[in-house]
Amino acid sequence: MKAVVILIIAGISGFMAYLYYIGECPGGVAIRSEQQCSASFNATICSTVFSRAKEVAENSATVFMNPIECSTQFGTCLDHAKIIGGYSPRPVGFCVRTSGNTVTAMEPLYQRFGVR
Repeated sequence: MKAVVILIIAGISGFMAYLYYIGECPGGVAIRSEQQCSASFNATICSTVFSRAKEVAENSATVFMNPIECSTQFGTCLDHAKIIGGYSPRPVGFCVRTSGNTVTAMEPLYQRFGVR
């Protein structure tokens, strides 16, 4: 019985270490500010990231019909840009993947807490 408990604990620990290792943006760079973007990418990439930020955030966000439900899970929520009466989490940054001078993928990053 002890061996089973130890194996379960070891498995959970290994999974947590894996999640920590891959980070919040596997295969890309987490960008939270213009300074961080400038340190990681050139001006062409940064201008693309910040010009597309609002569009990506609006199209990727989970929609909540109750502002309390949204703020319980994400903290800061905004009125949804396309759904009247809807709320969506405010991104704290973006996961940016590039190839040369081209942004190949861009996903919003959220500050999560509470029940998921």
